[in-house]
Amino acid sequence: MSVPQTVLDAEQVVSSFLSGLSAAPPPPPPPPVEPPEFLLEIGYAKLFSIGTTIVFQSGMQIDADGSPQAYHPTSSKGLDALGNAGRPGNWWGIATSNGKASGKPVIQGVGDPAPGFYVSTTALEIAGFTETQQQRYVNASIVPFIVLPSGFGCGTKLGDLVFCYNVETGDNNFGMFADIGPRGQIGEASIAMASSLRVPHSPRTGGTAGGIVTIIWPGSGKGYQENAAVLDQGGQLLSDWGGLAKVKELVSEEIL
Repeated sequence: MSVPQTVLDAEQVVSSFLSGLSAAPPPPPPPPVEPPEFLLEIGYAKLFSIGTTIVFQSGMQIDADGSPQAYHPTSSKGLDALGNAGRPGNWWGIATSNGKASGKPVIQGVGDPAPGFYVSTTALEIAGFTETQQQRYVNASIVPFIVLPSGFGCGTKLGDLVFCYNVETGDNNFGMFADIGPRGQIGEASIAMASSLRVPHSPRTGGTAGGIVTIIWPGSGKGYQENAAVLDQGGQLLSDWGGLAKVKELVSEEIL
């Protein structure tokens, strides 16, 4: 019995397709891993330049700044101790009536997120609100962000995109550079960032001594962005850089 021509034609199409596959060039090799370039050391953390990023491994301290419940006139009622916002005549973590460190602290009133608490500030601000409105500042309780030391430089600016990775658990998240801390101290992040990494997130008792990898893309910021935009832009930046596999490679080879 002869084989129908339609079957022969189908076999020829399949054969041609498979021949084309075998003749296709192999996929290009992955881009070479750029060797880390040591930048500086802050505390126990060594910072490296890798491609377009700054990468370091450190512990994590917890920042409450920007949260409506961060600081209260009765220190024990706030998420954090009032002393971490300053003292009379020298306030650095709460809004004041004259916008200066020497001014009178502003207390949230009726209609504000947390009446009776001080207005807690962050270096990165949200447009559309006055300096004495809590909504002007990035809420550490719900927004993942990191803190960099004063005078950090290295091409960074407020709003730059970051990625944090917990070496022990594998938990990770994107965020922004949204606040400025004291010189000589690195590895501070918001309550929300710590929580997303499964790091104890109490500003008073939380944090971890090590095992947190942070990647910063200097110059990537667009001011304050909502979380969806941060995730979208951050995901693309990390993918172009080498992805989570590259982070794990740096950790496994004990480069950081």
